[in-house]
Amino acid sequence: MELRWAKLTADDVEAFEGFSCGNEAWHTELDKFLFEDALSQAEQLLNKTYVFYDASNMPVGYVVLCLSQVENKRKSPILAEVRYSNVPALLIGRLAIDRRCQRVGCGSAIMKWIRSIAYDLAAGCRFLAVQVAIENDAALRFYEREGFVAPEATAPTKRLQLLLYDLVA
Repeated sequence: MELRWAKLTADDVEAFEGFSCGNEAWHTELDKFLFEDALSQAEQLLNKTYVFYDASNMPVGYVVLCLSQVENKRKSPILAEVRYSNVPALLIGRLAIDRRCQRVGCGSAIMKWIRSIAYDLAAGCRFLAVQVAIENDAALRFYEREGFVAPEATAPTKRLQLLLYDLVA
């Protein structure tokens, strides 16, 4: 699936009017972020939001990325071969797909784009990281299909499960 991407601007926020990724509580939070917080957080250099459009220029989804690190307790197979106590990661702060575009490959296309961004960063980045609401079964299954795993040493918090994707593996 071919998608066009752009760094979020005020024009994109207008274009995404009517965007919704569903009715669950975490979907409402994802929808609100795009309209209420994304531009101001990008201006503060806290993260960057990228929007995606299909071939007909219909808004498909967005992703929020920022630099992060993962604490390496060396008890997890995915982190075992890394010698450092903190490992660089690209954090997927949010990934949202409009409900009209779900389950047709848009999420996988955006994940492919994210992996290419991570490989091309001007700084080291070993992992992609994401924290998923533990009650969001669909998101957990999506990230598992995309190759993310939960580090054994990392138990879920009350709300979130850390998942990692090893860019070297």
